[in-house]
Amino acid sequence: MSDRNDRAALTDEDTFFLVGTTRSGTTLLGLMFRGHSAISFPGEFDFAVDFMPEARPWPELDGYYDWLPINRLYRFHRPAIDRSLDFPGLIRSFVAQMKVDSAGAPRTLVGVAVHRHFDRLHQLFPKARYLHIVRDPRDVGVSWLEKGWTGNLWAASRSWQEIELLWDEVSTRIPPDRRHEIRFEDLVADPKSVLRRICDFLGLAYEESMLDYPQRSTYEAVDPKQAYKWRRSLSKRQLMLAEAPLEDVLERRGYERSGHGALRIGALRARLLELDDQLQQLRSRVALFGVRNWAFDQLAKLLRAKAWRQRLEIQRQDLVDKTLK
Repeated sequence: MSDRNDRAALTDEDTFFLVGTTRSGTTLLGLMFRGHSAISFPGEFDFAVDFMPEARPWPELDGYYDWLPINRLYRFHRPAIDRSLDFPGLIRSFVAQMKVDSAGAPRTLVGVAVHRHFDRLHQLFPKARYLHIVRDPRDVGVSWLEKGWTGNLWAASRSWQEIELLWDEVSTRIPPDRRHEIRFEDLVADPKSVLRRICDFLGLAYEESMLDYPQRSTYEAVDPKQAYKWRRSLSKRQLMLAEAPLEDVLERRGYERSGHGALRIGALRARLLELDDQLQQLRSRVALFGVRNWAFDQLAKLLRAKAWRQRLEIQRQDLVDKTLK
């Protein structure tokens, strides 16, 4: 099947985006979608927007072609690149190629997960539908710390809030009938009810096979205890630090504060927390990738050895893949 025919078969109405922070349940929900006979859900699609500027014009294609082969997500999906297309056409062709099941048969709908810069999707798919999933930022922060993706809970909460504020801005451009809200805590407490509402939103009938993902993956069946883990794992001081940068977004998303009081973070301490975040993330990267890889990367950067840096980056991404569930 040619890319051109794939593009003709794809419409915005066939496409939906699952947006939210990493570790908010996008992978879990994606596994559930893959159990539906009408949905193709290949996974993460951030490589479509990471290279885009905040505003038009579109990115320079030669640079994008060079970047894609070293991007972990692109290397996972490996859609064909049609160099006759402009940038919007290329991205739409990627989605069209993903609108098939593992056997190559076309599905009714195609969905992908995007965790950042999802404000740029509207330029590419102006009439697509959106599912926004949110999870308690204290649980997200704990998970990020475990993965080494953040250095402290204050920085994690700031990043969570930045993504949620972005959704607030994006959602004003999307008609109510093309966006749907999901809470991770509701999903793990009553998955059937949440999935039924999602299917209604997508115009599909709910299928019990959506919950058989433990047979198709390394994930276990949903457990309500996956929600609000912070209540069992964080100290009073940690909670105060996690809640300090959060404005009213926490409450607007339906989450209550721990009740330990506000922690004042002045400009100096905020700067120290930023530096601590950067330092802890660097330590995590060195621990994961090894001193040798890090040192070679610094040397390759100094020597402007592009091909060498790309090989080192691919090695790092392969290591990251092994840490993900």
